[in-house]
Amino acid sequence: PQFSYTAQKGEAGEYKSRYAPSAVSLTTATPVNVNSIVLTAGDWELYGSISYVLTGATVTYIKASSSKITGTQGKDSQTISSIKSLTTVTGSEIHAIPTIKVTVPERATATYYLVAEAGFSAGTITATGELRAKAL
Repeated sequence: PQFSYTAQKGEAGEYKSRYAPSAVSLTTATPVNVNSIVLTAGDWELYGSISYVLTGATVTYIKASSSKITGTQGKDSQTISSIKSLTTVTGSEIHAIPTIKVTVPERATATYYLVAEAGFSAGTITATGELRAKAL
């Protein structure tokens, strides 16, 4: 016989996912929250990705991270950064953030943010993304 099990809330294997409902406009060199997720007590694996849409953009860098502090890039180990030298680009890019382990104390919750940032001097850039977490 085949056995199937779905982890219940608070159990190892519990899975949470949150996709940003709409794109956020970026301002050059300014970190912005694209999404957030609330984690309950326990150990979690946190990961996700940001999708950037560039319209006529002249880009110098793009960053994506998870952070416990709103509107702030995460630590270096939580950030993916790419140096660009792109002129008048229209298109899209997806950046996966590094997977991190998060421990939330007993009887507590913690909010983590998906943070986007880009340095650009022309055009527009918007970002949207998804945060995922799996209980360990």
